[in-house]
Amino acid sequence: WLHKRGGGRSFGGRKTWKRRFFVLQEGHLQYYRTQAEYLSGADPLKNRAIPVTDCMVAADDSLNMGTSMGFKLSMPVTDASDGDGTLYLRAESPAQRREWLQALNFTRGSA
Repeated sequence: WLHKRGGGRSFGGRKTWKRRFFVLQEGHLQYYRTQAEYLSGADPLKNRAIPVTDCMVAADDSLNMGTSMGFKLSMPVTDASDGDGTLYLRAESPAQRREWLQALNFTRGSA
């Protein structure tokens, strides 16, 4: 599980964070509302698989008020609907962030 910063805003004007089930498989990152949704064979949210080999991955401590749990995945922007092409993510612990960064960077390097 990771927390993904969404495009919407809360009542107070802050960006919202949603807990999502992420899967890194065959060089692609996908995410779902729940693990059960993934296991049922449902399509990923936004119906897309992000090719990790085309992305830049970086830790970003500013995403969780200075703690070591945030990171971002920057994708090439292919059209206007992709926004700025960056997924802002937050792990549930520094160790989990380290594992995700290692897995994503390993996948990028094995292309």
